[in-house]
Amino acid sequence: MNSHLQVLGKMLTAAARRFLDIPSEIRKLGAGTAVRMYSSWLLHPPYVAGESSSAIPLGTLKLKGYPYPFFFRHGASDVRVIRQIFLKEEYRELRGEKNMGRIIDCGANIGCSAVYFLSKYPDAELIAVEPDEGNFLLLQKNLEPFGGRARALRAAVWSRDQRLRVDRGHFGDGKEWSYQVRVCRDDEQADVTALGLETILNKFNWEGVDLLKIDVERAELELFTSDYTPWLSRTRNMAIELHDPDCEQVFLRAMAGYDYEVQQSGETTICRNIRART
Repeated sequence: MNSHLQVLGKMLTAAARRFLDIPSEIRKLGAGTAVRMYSSWLLHPPYVAGESSSAIPLGTLKLKGYPYPFFFRHGASDVRVIRQIFLKEEYRELRGEKNMGRIIDCGANIGCSAVYFLSKYPDAELIAVEPDEGNFLLLQKNLEPFGGRARALRAAVWSRDQRLRVDRGHFGDGKEWSYQVRVCRDDEQADVTALGLETILNKFNWEGVDLLKIDVERAELELFTSDYTPWLSRTRNMAIELHDPDCEQVFLRAMAGYDYEVQQSGETTICRNIRART
C-alpha cells in the first residue's frame, strides 16, 4: 500500500509542477499559441504508434524568438518535447558557448533541439539523425526553412554501420519520443540503417564536431561500449541523456581517457571542452 501511495504522490507532485509552470509558459508563448498547444494536449486522442503519417492531424506553433512556424502532431508526445526544449530550455546551459559551427543531433525526433540550436547559433551547420519514419517526416518539415544549414538523415547512430529495427511502444512511456532501435533478428527485415558517428563525420567531410547532442533511448549503451575513440576524439562538447545506471557506467568508462567540464541541466549531462588526457 505504501508503495502505491508513493507512486500516487509522485504523480500528483509532477501534475502540480506542470500546473504551476503554466503561467510562465503562457508568458513565453503568448496567449494564442499557448491555447493551441494546451488544447492539442488535452483535446486530441492519443496518437497510435505506427499509424499512417498521412492520417495524423498536424498543428503549428509560432514560438517567440524563433523565425519559422513549428509543426507538431496532435495527440502525440510532441507537445511534451516542445515544452522540454523551447520552454524549459533543457539546453540553456550551452547558450554561452562560442564557435558552435558544426552540430550533430542524434535522436532528433521532430526537430525541437535542432531548431533550438540552429536558432541560437545562426552560423552553425547541423546534421540531424532520426530513425523513426513518422518523426523523420516532421523533422524534415521543421528543418526545411533553414536550407543548406541543416541536413536530416533517416538513420540510427550505433557503434558501427549495420541494419536495425525500430522498436515502438516498449520503452519509457511508449510514446513517440521514446522509440528505440535494436539489431534485427535473422528472420526480420530491417527498418533503418545504423551509422557509426565516424561514418557521419566522414560522409560530410567534417574534421570534428563542436556539439554532439545524444538522446537515443539507451542506444548510448551501444555507442560507448566499442569503437568510440575515432569520433569521441573529434568531439569538442557533448550534451547527452543517460537513461539508466548501465548507460552511465559505460559512458564514464569511455570518457575516462578525457578531461572535460561537466554540468547537469535537467535530464541532460553537458560535457564541455573535451580533450584527451596527456
